[in-house]
Amino acid sequence: MSYKIALVGLPNVGKSSIFNLLSSQLKSTVAPYPFSTINPVKSVVYMPDEKLDKLHQLFLWWFKDSLESSRLIKKYCSFELWDIAGIVPLDGTQDKTSELGPTFLSHIRATDLILLVVRAFTEQSVTSNIESFLRERPEFYDILSKLDSLTTESQGQKGLDKTKEFFRDQEIEDISFSNNTNLQSTLELCISSEHKEAPKLPNFSESILEAQLVLMTLIQSDLEILTKTIQKYSKNLKLFEKELKILVPIKEELERRKYIPISSLVNYTKLSTQDQEIINSLSLLSSKPIVLLANYGSSNESLEHLSQLKNWASRYSLPFCSLNLEAEEIYSLLSSEEEKQEARASIYLKHSSKELLFRTIRKTLNLSSFYTFKLEDKLGKKYSLTNWNWNVEPVTGEIRAWHFDQSEENNYLYKCVSSIHNQLSDYFISSKLIESDKFLQLSPIQEFSSELITGSKNYRLQGGEIVQIIASA
Repeated sequence: MSYKIALVGLPNVGKSSIFNLLSSQLKSTVAPYPFSTINPVKSVVYMPDEKLDKLHQLFLWWFKDSLESSRLIKKYCSFELWDIAGIVPLDGTQDKTSELGPTFLSHIRATDLILLVVRAFTEQSVTSNIESFLRERPEFYDILSKLDSLTTESQGQKGLDKTKEFFRDQEIEDISFSNNTNLQSTLELCISSEHKEAPKLPNFSESILEAQLVLMTLIQSDLEILTKTIQKYSKNLKLFEKELKILVPIKEELERRKYIPISSLVNYTKLSTQDQEIINSLSLLSSKPIVLLANYGSSNESLEHLSQLKNWASRYSLPFCSLNLEAEEIYSLLSSEEEKQEARASIYLKHSSKELLFRTIRKTLNLSSFYTFKLEDKLGKKYSLTNWNWNVEPVTGEIRAWHFDQSEENNYLYKCVSSIHNQLSDYFISSKLIESDKFLQLSPIQEFSSELITGSKNYRLQGGEIVQIIASA
């Protein structure tokens, strides 16, 4: 399975630049204005794998007399990265964007993980969409900036009433305060009991506001779907009793916690995998795994935004990573290792890491890896674990890493090998395995057949094994 990962955020936060940094193939258009991307731009991104690199080097050293580097193919695990157009906050109220909002959200539904890109840089030449949003709707700042510090319901209600008055004074007709699934519902989230208990968050920044606004936009869409689904299921309580027992608490907690995604809700995380599938089958946006990705710059002010955003993400247990695109571009031009080490240690680059981002994606998706290899001599005979021969003279070969879901429900070998071929589990007979760490310690005179493990289809992969599948077809 190829996992699909969506770059999601407001316009002008650097999604396309991040796409180009991570992608080794197709490039996305970068422009300093909103909606330069309409349809998703997609590219395959390969995940670095130090162990795969070591195995590749080991084979080349063992068979240096016959096997050239260019003839031993190395294939990393990969995912499909989607550069999705900037989403419209709270579905938008301007004619230009109101029709685009639902379209952009539908693109996100087709992916497996959301990389929520938040602007933490302070470059004034790139228009800040959150600033534009607040200029057009200044009362939102009063409401949203107090999401972490409201102490009484009356304070929140005053802010809500003030916002209603503002929209009426401005004759903004696109927003209905009578529709509970529209902005009224979203704003009322700001004054629920969750904020009475939450300690005040100091030094509130627009980066945090931006993250909250994007999450609230995703959640607003989810609440609309949940409301309609619950209403539909309520017409047949006997048939949908189980579904309602799951969906109603999720909806209530989602409303109460404002901008906390479904994937982080207590009522979701405590569910079994089977029960979570009831939620996931609705293609809700915030039930997808979410990683917060800060795009910061080379200034002290930007570092302050980064620190605030990181602390906020930690507070709500949201996976967090950061990239300094400006500094990464300069870093890529450096030639000497000494210069690179010095640059990487600087205060403006030490928080920027593609490697950490990849590790966080793997961890958030609960992924691990196993490996396969095959060698072939000049007569066309193929070799792997079961017929290993130190005297073989391979002239070509392939070594490859494969992702698998390491959850207890999915780490059975017969399920994992379906990533190699979707019908391989049907023809599975047996397998041979060896831990890659043990394999890396072998010497060219060592008999290692005793180190091989015979695995049945119900063998549970731990991660890092080298596997050969024996199948009937």
